[in-house]
Amino acid sequence: MAPLPPGIRFIISFSRDQWYRAFIFILTFLLYASFHLSRKPISIVKLKGCENGTHRFRLQKQVFTDNKNKPLDPEMQCLLLSGGKHPVHQNHVLVLPADGGGSTAPISFTGALRIPGVIEFSLCLLFAKLVSYTFLFWLPLYITNVDHLDARQAGELSTLFDVGGIFGGILAGVISDRLEKRASTCGLMLLLAAPTLYIFSTISKMGLEATIAMLLLSGALVSGPYALITTAVSADLGTHKSLKGNSHALATVTAIIDGTGSVGAALGPLLAGLLSPSGWNNVFYMLMFADACALLFLIRLIHKELSCPGSATTDQVLFKEH
Repeated sequence: MAPLPPGIRFIISFSRDQWYRAFIFILTFLLYASFHLSRKPISIVKLKGCENGTHRFRLQKQVFTDNKNKPLDPEMQCLLLSGGKHPVHQNHVLVLPADGGGSTAPISFTGALRIPGVIEFSLCLLFAKLVSYTFLFWLPLYITNVDHLDARQAGELSTLFDVGGIFGGILAGVISDRLEKRASTCGLMLLLAAPTLYIFSTISKMGLEATIAMLLLSGALVSGPYALITTAVSADLGTHKSLKGNSHALATVTAIIDGTGSVGAALGPLLAGLLSPSGWNNVFYMLMFADACALLFLIRLIHKELSCPGSATTDQVLFKEH
């Protein structure tokens, strides 16, 4: 009997269950990659214009009025616009300048990496997202084992971590806007997050009330830096003064920061799965170590902000809206 071809031997060397797992893994990876390719954080999609008038524009909603200067209903406005039977006021139109030969070229990948703060915040987000996504995937199982709840109750209780993250993101934004110190705000929350995680691993075994309180607090401190870096920090770095008015860097900077963070999002649940059989304490030690690493990458930027007051605002190109 002739030997089987190498390709056939390779296929039958894996069981049907293994091929199914591999297919689900690849499909999930492709769907997640496609999601990130199509995704644009709302808070960094901005309309900007340069002071020199190279990309100056005005956008106002077109509103038609009758003889008594009262706005017409939407259906009538639509009919007038499609039939061309109504004059359009100059202030109600969008004016887009033609791209001249002097327009700046989009920034390269290496050029974006050379912007001060991009590498530090990217690596910080890697570890911050590692902690956040570990909670996202493993928190229901942890609550089930510690508080002895069923899967439905543990899933419902784990949403409190995201509720805390909502307030943490808002708090991080308010503080950073008031102090004008993005890195210091993230550093403070990361500094508080590490001991909070240790307290959470200890107090959560004392009862449901303690678990609820620590879920809200941990969610706020863990998700605050994550939310701030992926939104306001990305927008600030995309308009850094080193770009000299080049407005084509925002998407590249955002992609680098968020893409680096996604590496941590993949590593966190994987490491938790490897460490959880040896005890949940080891998982929390790993999360505290990740928070410490995230804080470590911001030390230089924090020192710069604290030693040079006002540097956070002067590091950005000021744009004027028209």
